[in-house]
Amino acid sequence: MDTEYLKRVGLYILGALLSIGLVFYLGYHIWRTFTLEVETTAALQTTVQATDEASGYIFRYEVPVSGTVGGGSAVASVRVGESVKAGGEVARIYSVASPDIEAKIDETDAQIELLRECSASSRGVTLKDSSAVDREIFSLLGEMRRLGDSGDAAGAVSLRSQFLSLVNKRSLLTSSSSGNFDSEIAALEAKRSELTSKLGTCLQTVTSSAGGYFYPSCDGYETVFDPTVLDSATYASLSQLLSSQPASIGANCIGKTVTRPEWYLAVRLDRSYAAKFKEGGSCTVVLKSCGETVDMDVYSVTSGADEVILVLTTRYMPENFDFARSQDIEIVKAEYTGLSVPQSALRVADGKTGVYILDGSKVRFCTVDVIYKSDGVCIISEEGDDTEDTDGEDTTDASDTTDAENNNTERRLRLHDSIITKGKGLYDGRIIGG
Repeated sequence: MDTEYLKRVGLYILGALLSIGLVFYLGYHIWRTFTLEVETTAALQTTVQATDEASGYIFRYEVPVSGTVGGGSAVASVRVGESVKAGGEVARIYSVASPDIEAKIDETDAQIELLRECSASSRGVTLKDSSAVDREIFSLLGEMRRLGDSGDAAGAVSLRSQFLSLVNKRSLLTSSSSGNFDSEIAALEAKRSELTSKLGTCLQTVTSSAGGYFYPSCDGYETVFDPTVLDSATYASLSQLLSSQPASIGANCIGKTVTRPEWYLAVRLDRSYAAKFKEGGSCTVVLKSCGETVDMDVYSVTSGADEVILVLTTRYMPENFDFARSQDIEIVKAEYTGLSVPQSALRVADGKTGVYILDGSKVRFCTVDVIYKSDGVCIISEEGDDTEDTDGEDTTDASDTTDAENNNTERRLRLHDSIITKGKGLYDGRIIGG
């Protein structure tokens, strides 16, 4: 038997196997390079508010407006919230009672008001200025989505009319280059006159006994939730007042005149809030019916055995706020500013909380300080240096390319870092594709 021949054959076979193994090895790593799934998101600065939900009741200086003739239809002569003088006309009463026609007149008035607002807003502006309305629309959509995701469907639905109003406003602004809606307004005013004529004879012209802002609705609490009682109110009297029934308003009450711009919001809260609010202080409130954030002054804080009644006040009258007597609100407890990080991206390595980032093709572990969590998102503190010397000495490398384990430093998460939100087999120092 030729042993030398067998050796050569064995060497050939071994070489072939090694070549095949090398090809598979290189192929595997090339495949990993192009198929490794790593998803990232940028670390961006954001501000969020921590809030508590509550319900409140509105107190205003209100004077009921009544007609002397009942049984017909009352049609407002002024817009909702429009300024009126004492003795000025606010409504007319017609002989035919028709809630359906009254509703159509109200709808027409709302369309006229929207056109007038758009006409005033668009004078001397270009279509680019509609971007301001776009921002309002997207902001409102975000708030509606947030309310829906949190299970507050009623809160989301309450913003529907405001959303539709903004959409209509944008449509009107972009449909006419001149921003002149005189012809449309004239057509709607003619429609209003036609509707009014169907209500028969005008029986009475109603005037306001006081100057102020007219609102064509009554709920019976105009004389009950009177701000003048707040100065001397105790916890017991205020608690009883908030539980009281509305006064009888009668069929002839057609609206009210708000004589002063300041208004008050009385809110029942857990007693633990007693130390958080002081008279003369301030409080930030989110009005859920219109989605607006309002800074209010703390008017009074009265404590009972188990709860606190907080009374807030402001002179600011938000646009599109309905001033319904009962209001769902959110009280802002704190505000946090930092880097936004998906909660699912948090990792624990060597007993420290952090995230993996993609620095070029290299994976790095960055420690983080979580200051707030909500709805799957963490807010990370931006305080402190990007690197910390664990021995108390500054070892920051200007190029920041030295591995943390080699110079005893910790890499901190920075603005615009690429946070890895999806990936397997991650560890500090790994080269993606290696």
